[in-house]
Amino acid sequence: MLQLVGTVVALLAGWCAGLLFVEATVIVENLRYSDYTWDAVLHTPITYIGAFIYFTVPVWLLLLVPLYLFVPSSSSLWRWPVCTICGALAGYLILLGFFGVVAGWPTQQPNLDRPTVSSFFTGPWVLYVTAAIVGGVTCFTGSLTTRRFKRTI
Repeated sequence: MLQLVGTVVALLAGWCAGLLFVEATVIVENLRYSDYTWDAVLHTPITYIGAFIYFTVPVWLLLLVPLYLFVPSSSSLWRWPVCTICGALAGYLILLGFFGVVAGWPTQQPNLDRPTVSSFFTGPWVLYVTAAIVGGVTCFTGSLTTRRFKRTI
């Protein structure tokens, strides 16, 4: 039971980091463009909470909980640099797989525009950055709290 608490703590840390990143991007956009409304500062994170639930709960149940339960504490995967990189990469690849399979990239042309300095916080690629942040922070927190919530094997 304590191990499940550890996974929830890690997941909530990832959610908070993702929401802070989203909030920061919305505030920067509000400062850059005069036609943005400050109402977006409240509504955008609320919208992202739904998206986070939609993506992270299945990933939590299918990946994070089994990995947390079955990967021994002595594994090198629990070292925070390795775990953080794996989490960020997993977040990016899960979102890429979702948009590739569910959103139908094989039948539609993807938007291949590269982000520029002027579009740093806009564009569809920012979703991938958010997914990588959520995955990386979740795994970082899980690796740092593994001694607290996971039995040593």
